[in-house]
Amino acid sequence: MKKTLWIIIALFVVVFVWLSAEREGGSSATGTMQIKIGAAIPLTGNYASIGENIKRGLDTAKRDIEAKDRSLSIELLYEDGCQPKDVTSALQKLIAVNNVKVINQFCAIGLVPSLEITEPKGVISVGIAAKAKKAAFIYYNTQFGKDYRKYIGERFTELGGQIVGDEMTPLDVLDFRTNLTKIKEGKPDVIFVTQLTGALGTVIKQTRDLGIQVPLIGNYQNEDPVVLSVAGAAAEGFIISSADPSILGKGDPNFKQEFEEQYNVQPDVFASNAYDALQLEVAAYASCKGDTACMKTELHKVSDYRGVSGTITIDENGIASKPTIFKIVKDGKFVQYGN
Repeated sequence: MKKTLWIIIALFVVVFVWLSAEREGGSSATGTMQIKIGAAIPLTGNYASIGENIKRGLDTAKRDIEAKDRSLSIELLYEDGCQPKDVTSALQKLIAVNNVKVINQFCAIGLVPSLEITEPKGVISVGIAAKAKKAAFIYYNTQFGKDYRKYIGERFTELGGQIVGDEMTPLDVLDFRTNLTKIKEGKPDVIFVTQLTGALGTVIKQTRDLGIQVPLIGNYQNEDPVVLSVAGAAAEGFIISSADPSILGKGDPNFKQEFEEQYNVQPDVFASNAYDALQLEVAAYASCKGDTACMKTELHKVSDYRGVSGTITIDENGIASKPTIFKIVKDGKFVQYGN
């Protein structure tokens, strides 16, 4: 059996972590532990804004960790990749050339092909969610999109609902009117959407342009100003899952201020998740001196970790959870649903 750890956060948030056992890690002549961590994230293309915020989150965590513990020296190596073929090349370079043993892949798009590359090499790969009777799904053709469709769909039908629309789209498509016309014919009461950034904004706008007025429900990745900008007024009423604001940022009260001062923007969910991921990775790495089998055990022990993205607990099966709320777009802003 493959040593696989799946982390599922809240209802719509899916994060995948694959762990294999192999030792790695070194110290300098001065006794400083050298920690090398890679990231295969989208730095160009449609999802570059996501990759940039992931990078900012990781960079901020690196600065904070090194400031608090002078015995640690972290090197972050970035490769551009989100589509499966690009991720494959990025992983091969990070492993073969850079000798990286921990790789972050937060876009959750190129994770599946990475298994065949990371597991045999002992590399840790971290992939940083109204009552209706009829539902439709429109989702991109990736493992994240398929899993979102599968698990939300299964739960919906278990509760007595009926799936009346099922549209899977390629990542590079920016016109969804054909898919949405098919969905409209099924007369759904709600539409679950798994898209990102500008593409999601386009889905929302084209949905309303076609006269479809049922609720649209997205996930934690969609709290993005680009979505609001592209969708415009059509975004009003769009619903997403999100971290509970009562605990958001409690892990480091200075994170938001530091991030804003450094980048002149507020940290989004991708930056916050990236920050927490690196904090947990480095803590496990340092404790286990690079032994990934040990790191797997340590990550399974995480309980009530007060991160900047929320309070994280990982059980013995690798299932992680965060307190979750829902947000809705109101007057052009994401606000807590019900407020």
